[in-house]
Amino acid sequence: MPVGDIYAGRGFLYPCEILIFGNFLIESMNRNLYFFGIIFLGLSIILTFFQSLIQFQLGNRIFSLPSFIPWFILVILVSLIWTIILLKYYHFKKYRSAFILGIITTGAALCFYFLVYLMLKGNRPGTYNALIFLAFLGTGILYSLSLIFSGAGKRPWLKAAGVFGLMIDLALIAVMIWSMILIDVQSYVAIGKLNQWISLAGALLPVLYLFNFLSEIKQLKVENRNPSVLISRLRQLKTWFTL
Repeated sequence: MPVGDIYAGRGFLYPCEILIFGNFLIESMNRNLYFFGIIFLGLSIILTFFQSLIQFQLGNRIFSLPSFIPWFILVILVSLIWTIILLKYYHFKKYRSAFILGIITTGAALCFYFLVYLMLKGNRPGTYNALIFLAFLGTGILYSLSLIFSGAGKRPWLKAAGVFGLMIDLALIAVMIWSMILIDVQSYVAIGKLNQWISLAGALLPVLYLFNFLSEIKQLKVENRNPSVLISRLRQLKTWFTL
């Protein structure tokens, strides 16, 4: 028996219901994805910007505060949540390069932040810490390049995030090389100040992803009001009816 005969008793409304429900499900998923992305991106921006301001006042003393470790874990968890949402967005939009390199960069970042956590707990830094940090920056550079030159680069805010992220990673590499070459007190102080400014700039990077999600929501609303979209759906309905 043909599959269509099973639902013959329900008449032509069955394919119509599938189409309406399918469109509603996709639009609802998009809105929820962008909505939660905006919430956690906004929260991450507030947390990291606040931390940067405190670090400007206290300097490296901020890392010795008893409350810093719980704060550090909170910031990482919030960042991980919006990163997962961003990766889901890449997968949904079929930005394959950004998706794959984003996963690799996230894994490298988690390894690096775990080492930072161990150092905050009192463990001495090992010789492999610099290699993991370089791997973290290297994967970050590749990820930023994917946002610039792949399909994700067609989104202006994603391309801007790639350019801005690339600049931050290159600045961190330059500071790391500088710290290995110059070890006098004045250079150490200057490197500390420079790191504070780079951290402040890094806190602004999620703003670009936030603007991208806001533009996606705006575009989704415009498409829903576009007469051509309605005509396209009516044509789909007509095709279903003729079947």
